[in-house]
Amino acid sequence: FFRTKYMEYPLLSLWVQDMPNTDRIENRFKRVFDDKGELLDTASPKLASLRNTIIKTREKIKNDIQAI
Repeated sequence: FFRTKYMEYPLLSLWVQDMPNTDRIENRFKRVFDDKGELLDTASPKLASLRNTIIKTREKIKNDIQAI
């Protein structure tokens, strides 16, 4: 992050230049978390499946209640 923001954070950029490259980790985090820090459905197939099941179950409950 600071490697790309060296103009905004020059001192921090100098400090992190000797640190190992974290691009792989950063890219993985971007695939797992959104900008708000929430887990994305794409974080794992199991998570996507669970969230899909929750959505379907809520919809079924809603429809069942409306049918009463």
